[in-house]
Amino acid sequence: MTAILVACVSGPDSLDPPPGSTSLSPEFITDVFTRNWEDDGKAASSVFAFNDGDTVAVDPSVQVGETAQRSGDTMWSVGQWISTEGQWQRFVDVGDNQTAGQRNPEAVRTLGVSMAPYLGALVGDFSPESLPGFGPSNPHAPTWIDPNQNKSFEGSARVFALINTDAEAGTYFTRAAMDRMLRYQEEYAAGPNAPDAAKKFERAGALAGLIDHGLRLGLGASIADQSDVSKAACHRKEAANAQLSDRGAGGIRDSSSDAYADGVALGCSGSSELRFPNFAKVNYYVLSRMDIAPEKRDRYTEIFRGGGLRTWEDLQGSGDSERPDLTGLVNSLMGEVGAGMAFRDGYDGVTRE
Repeated sequence: MTAILVACVSGPDSLDPPPGSTSLSPEFITDVFTRNWEDDGKAASSVFAFNDGDTVAVDPSVQVGETAQRSGDTMWSVGQWISTEGQWQRFVDVGDNQTAGQRNPEAVRTLGVSMAPYLGALVGDFSPESLPGFGPSNPHAPTWIDPNQNKSFEGSARVFALINTDAEAGTYFTRAAMDRMLRYQEEYAAGPNAPDAAKKFERAGALAGLIDHGLRLGLGASIADQSDVSKAACHRKEAANAQLSDRGAGGIRDSSSDAYADGVALGCSGSSELRFPNFAKVNYYVLSRMDIAPEKRDRYTEIFRGGGLRTWEDLQGSGDSERPDLTGLVNSLMGEVGAGMAFRDGYDGVTRE
């Protein structure tokens, strides 16, 4: 549905954003998520409900689509207001010991769907030509996405957190973030020497960090025990990964759903609690898609077999002298042929205390 910026409900509890305007008032946006709506916020949130195609300019070389511009302007305004610490505290407890997602799950689900096309922008990758409206007018000024300008993306993290106050919305948004993260990795692997290649790999890491940080914040709003938060986060990531695998995604994602789950995103395999990603394994699956020069292969013969890298299981070894752990060489090779620390730098930038 295209955004309709008119009154959404009738009667004494109706809200009236300015007709035809993309500038929603802070009070209106807050009420969408906090008021006790009879329909769980479905009608009220229709002001920022969009079809997938609404956000993209059809032919930006000719003109910016009016609907795409309006979609971007609207979601930028919504994000700007919901991403502050003060607003997050309101969404943690909207009354009666409920989070925003518990009181108005339909509103939070609408937010997740409509914000998903802008996941790249949530780690600073603005695309005014293809995704107009969602971005700052001054590219050098601080934005709500990263107010401290240190790549911690605190504003974006609160958007992730709000969406994760509802299980359905959180699973959908986590799946979308995983998909965008993997596309960054694939783009990096296809052209590691391109001028912006390292930024793509770092943005993949930042999205991985936002997934984890947003899950911890969002689930922690209704779960007191941190161990239980970690377990719930792992469960949600596994559910999101299952949705991603069902889509038949290509590239790195074709390696296998287990490989993806173990090392590229989840940080959950073999444990019921969330932990850091296996950064060496992230590098491994990116390297497996790269065209590595023969001289580099000759220097790292221990980790190659036949025409490509040995399996991850082989590289892990058995912990004895017969089959030593060779995964450290994966990081060394990545450091020579690409931006070996970029993914980790992106992740750490978001998750550091």
